[in-house]
Amino acid sequence: MKKRLSALLLIAVMVAALFAGCGNPAPEPTPANTPAATPAQPTPEAPAEDEPVTGSILLYTSMPDADAARLIEAFEGAHPGITVEVFRSGTEEVISRLYAEYEGGQILADVLLVADVVTFERLKQDGLLMAYQSPEHVNIDSEFIDPDFMFTGTKAISSLLV
Repeated sequence: MKKRLSALLLIAVMVAALFAGCGNPAPEPTPANTPAATPAQPTPEAPAEDEPVTGSILLYTSMPDADAARLIEAFEGAHPGITVEVFRSGTEEVISRLYAEYEGGQILADVLLVADVVTFERLKQDGLLMAYQSPEHVNIDSEFIDPDFMFTGTKAISSLLV
């Protein structure tokens, strides 16, 4: 169970990383090049299978500190050469920072993990997400995956009216 949970957490981070734009600078907006019309940047080539991956990634998240710590621990355990740095705040501040970076010409986040699908739909509409079809998508119910593979749900949130 722990191994499967770690794998799911790793998948969530990897999927979110590719959706955040991987820190590529954004083009200057023009009438013909609005954010919605801006194509996603290509994904860099992966290193050879026997080549160790090293470096750091920057996670922007609104998830609670304890959840983020567990996710990071699992990711760094599976990828010992990669360090995860975190900017954590409420969803509005995380998204405001992301848009400010976009407008400034360079998104710094490598990974974006926030809670609501409405936010990801807006990011998709504005052209800020990249498509990524994880090999693990076959293990996730298709209703939780955007049809264009721009984002994947990572948890179900229930609301109760009493």
